Amino acid sequence: MLQSIQHFYSSSRENLKGKWTGMAGITLGFLLLYQSLQVILNLIFVGSLVYFSDLQIATGTYTFSSFFVLLICTCIFAIAISFMLAPMPWSYQILFLRNKRGERYEFSSIFSGYKDFFRVAGTSLLISGYIVFWNCYFVLPFVALSTIFCMSFPLLGIIAKPILFFVGSVVANIITIAKGISYCLTPYILYDYPNLKYDAAIELSKAMMKGHKWQMFRLTLTFVGYSMISLITLNIAFLWLAPYMCATMANFYEALKENYIQKQA
Repeated sequence: MLQSIQHFYSSSRENLKGKWTGMAGITLGFLLLYQSLQVILNLIFVGSLVYFSDLQIATGTYTFSSFFVLLICTCIFAIAISFMLAPMPWSYQILFLRNKRGERYEFSSIFSGYKDFFRVAGTSLLISGYIVFWNCYFVLPFVALSTIFCMSFPLLGIIAKPILFFVGSVVANIITIAKGISYCLTPYILYDYPNLKYDAAIELSKAMMKGHKWQMFRLTLTFVGYSMISLITLNIAFLWLAPYMCATMANFYEALKENYIQKQA
C-alpha cells in the first residue's frame, strides 16, 4: 500500500532542504532558455512562411490552396519545434529524481535528454499524439451528433447543439485527464529503463499507475491550487513551486515503482 499524499509532500521538502534557492535558480534558467529557444524557432519558421506567402502574392501565384499549404506547414513546424525541444523539459523533470537518489547533477543536466534524443523526443511526441487523439475521439462524435440534430430538428437544435457540445467537451476532458495521468510516469521509466521506448515505456507507466490514478489526481489538484495562488506573486513563487511539484512527482514515482516490483515478484 502506498504512503499518504502528505508523506510525499514531506519527503519532497526533505529532498529539497538546503537546495531551494539553487533549484529555483535552475528553474529560472531552464524557463528562460526554453522559452527563448521557442521564440527563436517560431520566428524562424513563421518568418519563412511569411516570406513564402509574400513571394507568392508578389508574383501573383497565391491561390486558395496556398492557404491550406501554409496551414499544413504551420502544423508541421509546431510539431517539429515540440520534437526538437522535448528533451529539455524531460531532463528538468529527471533532475529531481536524480536529486532524490543523491546522484550528481548541475545546470547542464537540463540538456541530458539530448544524449538519447530520438527515444526521449519520440516518446514525448507519441504521448502528445495520444492525448490529442483521445480528446478528438470523444469530442467529434458529440459534434457530429449535434450537427445531425440541428439538421433534423432546426428549432430544438439551437438549444441542443451547445448542450451536446458542452457534454462532449466535459467527457473528452475527463477521459483525456485520466489518460494523461496514466502516462505521467513515462519520463521516469525512460530514465530507469534505457531499453524501453515509445509504446513499451507508456504501457509500463499505465501498468504502474493502475489503481493509483485517483491518488495522482488528488496530488496534481493540490498543485493546481498552489499555481493559482502563485499568480498573486506574478508567478515569481512558481520558481519554488515547480521544484516542489517535480520533487513530489519523483517521490510518487519511486513509491509506485517499488510497489510495482513487489507485486511482480
